[in-house]
Parts: sequence; C-alpha cells; structure tokens
Amino acid sequence: MINAFSMISYARFLLIGSLCLVFCKNFVANAQNLVPNGSFEDKVSCPTYEGSFQSNVTDWIQINTVDYFNTCGSNGFNMPFTLHGYQDAYEGDAFAGIKTYSAVSYREFIMVRLTENLQAGTAYCLSFYINHADSSFWSIDALGANFSVAPLEDINLDTFVPSITCKADYLFEDTTTWVITGERYVATGGERYLTIGNFLNDERTTAEPTNIHGFEGTAYYYIDNVSLYENDQIVVNVSISETDTLEICEGSSLILQPDNFDYKTYLWQDGSSGGSLTVTEAGTYKLTVEDVCHNKASDEVVVVSRDCSKGCLLFPNTFTPNGDGMNDVFRALGDCPVENFQLKVFNRWGDIVFEANDKDTAWDGTFDGKLTPISTYVWLANYFDVDHNLAITVGGPITILR
Repeated sequence: MINAFSMISYARFLLIGSLCLVFCKNFVANAQNLVPNGSFEDKVSCPTYEGSFQSNVTDWIQINTVDYFNTCGSNGFNMPFTLHGYQDAYEGDAFAGIKTYSAVSYREFIMVRLTENLQAGTAYCLSFYINHADSSFWSIDALGANFSVAPLEDINLDTFVPSITCKADYLFEDTTTWVITGERYVATGGERYLTIGNFLNDERTTAEPTNIHGFEGTAYYYIDNVSLYENDQIVVNVSISETDTLEICEGSSLILQPDNFDYKTYLWQDGSSGGSLTVTEAGTYKLTVEDVCHNKASDEVVVVSRDCSKGCLLFPNTFTPNGDGMNDVFRALGDCPVENFQLKVFNRWGDIVFEANDKDTAWDGTFDGKLTPISTYVWLANYFDVDHNLAITVGGPITILR
C-alpha cells in the first residue's frame, strides 16, 4: 500500500491494486502561532532530572514537577528511550511530560505567556498533540486548557472550570501514535496566559486502568506541538490524489486512506466514520473531514474498474523491420515493474525464432542473422506483474510487414 498516488502511463494501465489517498494537512495562511516555543525545541539546557521542564525550556512555566524530554537529555530524560518508555517526538527533538490523574488528585500543568493578548469576541483554535506513556497505569478521555489574564496560581480541582475541555469519544490510550486534540475558544478579551492539563478532580475525571504494568495510580501523557491561531485564518485543505479518477482491478480492493490523521472526524459518503475506506467496485467516493476546531473540508474521487488479467504490458500486432527507424522492432511496451519475464516468438511450424528474458529486449525480425519471411507469427509472454501482484500469461499474433 502506498500513501501517494501519481499518474501512471497508459502502458501501465494506471492500475494499482491497493492505493491510499493523499490528504494535505491543515495549514494556516498568513497567521502567527500565538504560542511561543510550542514544540519545546528552544531550551536553556538539556534535561537530566525529574521536574526540570521550567528550568530547561524557554517561555514555559510548570505547575508541580513537569518533566522535559530531549534527544540531548540523560538519566531517562532523553528520547526516544525515556524514563517512561519508548517515544519519538511528534516532530523535532523534544516534548513535555505531565501527570494528569492519580489516586490523590495530584496534577501537573504547563503554562505559557502568549505572544499577544486575545481579542474579545474573536474565535481561536487551540491544538496540541498527546501520547500515552508506556508506563502509564491509567488512561483518561479529556484534557483541559485555560486562558487567563494573569498566571494561574491556585487551581481547586473540586470546582475549577477550564476555558475549554478537549474531550474525545474514546480514552487517550495510544502509546505509539501522537493524537491531535484541541478545541475552539471565543475570547472574552485580555487573556494572555494558556495553561494545559487536567483541571478536574478524580470524581469528575473519566479514567480507566489500561496498563496493569504501569506505574500504580498514575496517568502520564506526553505533549508536543502546541498551537493557537485565530480560527478564521485556518484553512482545512483536503486533496484526493493528483487526479480526479483512480482505477481498480476487477476483483481486487482499493484502500482510500489519508496520509495523516490530523483531523478529529472523518465521514465517507456511505456514512462510515473510519480513517480509511476499502473500495471493491467502481463509483464516486467522498470524504468530509473536520478538525479539532470544527472547520470542515471535503473532496471526492471517481473510481473506475478495469480488467487487469492481461497485465500491465502492451504488445503490438504488427511491425515493419525495414530500417527506416519507425516501428522496426517487436517488443513489450510499458515501464511497469515486472519479474520473471519471458517472451517467445514462434513461426507457423512451431519453431522458436526469437526468445528474450528481459522486457526491454526487442526482436528485429531476424533469425540466425537472416531476415525472416513476411508472415504472421505467434508470440507468448509470461511474467509477474508486480503492481497488481499477478502472474500473467498472454499471447497473440504478430505480423511482419516490409
């Protein structure tokens, strides 16, 4: 399966047995991320001990013992082999680590001063990536974010209501893939600080033990790539392949799948909501995506079916070996990858007058160094069509004209 579809020449029949869609990530046009150092790459020093986030990372503030991980770190605060298991950054060389749930309502938060005050009545889109640490005993289904005029100092978990709750319909328990989360926020005006964490006490938090080998009583998450943009400056761009049409071999399947999973929801034309769709027949297929801030985009592709039983190579039925430089040889046509190629040409008495084990080898119309008579011959080709995963046997007449 491949993640990018490019136009294939006619000689290859444009046939791929299993394809993926190409989707462009959300991008922001002429906008500035209001979160400085949102990926924690800018640092004062490399992490070597627990709770060093604030002392290591520029611009950010920690509440309680937030951890910092960087490729330059040591003592378990390096990556990808961290104190809490194996994990690469979403991108770059660093990420943060916070405890979001424990048996004694212990929480950790990260806080940053935005580059400018938020404007009253303006909608903003907050997004960040999270990953569930291998060592985490608990999993939760939501994290909160709070916008405030001044830095938060006292968070009462029993009563505090964050500005937004980034909630999913499932537990955040993926220890391999970074998951995007976030939400839209309409500012009241003057907010300058952003704080991220779980603001709810244990009674108000949905938590389940998903790793019996994890640290008892702890839900531990990595955070990376925090961003905040004005929502009306965000463009959701979805592109389905480089053409409007894809082709499928009869009897095979086509997997339609985005090349990233930076969207919150996916809705296909048949009502399914998975990140991919398996297609077995021709038709028009449409996908609508929605990001974490409820911005939508859609695109569609037409899938047509084709008989692939004759393989990806073409063979002419006549050629004129007269030395004029035009149509002087007989050979297989097509640039598709093949294996175990064999081509034989027979005369009317069944004698082999030409044989090749390379699809690029051509017959010039001679046998034993002499011109063969003007006549109709029979060719037979065997090869393995790599793209279609098919063993092909084809043949037909070839006529020499002079």
